[in-house]
Amino acid sequence: MSATTARQRTLTNHELSWWLRTQVDAVLAGWQTNGVHACPHVKRSRRNAAVGLTALHMPEVLTCPDQCRDVFKLTGPPDHECDRCHEQSDSLVGVIYDIDVDGLRLLVMFGLCPQCEVREVGR
Repeated sequence: MSATTARQRTLTNHELSWWLRTQVDAVLAGWQTNGVHACPHVKRSRRNAAVGLTALHMPEVLTCPDQCRDVFKLTGPPDHECDRCHEQSDSLVGVIYDIDVDGLRLLVMFGLCPQCEVREVGR
């Protein structure tokens, strides 16, 4: 979702669609059951709560946004694939969903083709 992203959106107070709710719930379930591989910079303690970063193409990985985000970089055809419909598109929109979960600020990155962007977040 890096090479072709012409626009980027950040969602904070967004009514989640069924698709996005399912994706975010899966990430949260993995975090709560230790099924997510987290970099050492993301702490589980509320006192040390930090920002966690994940991407829907790798929801089993949670990193800090500063030092370890390169793990999510895509190149070639995967970088052109919509995370919602899985169609190839040269005009993906990068979306970051910003959510607070039990004191942990979680950023969920994903790419949407123009049609799925309208379905998910409108214009």
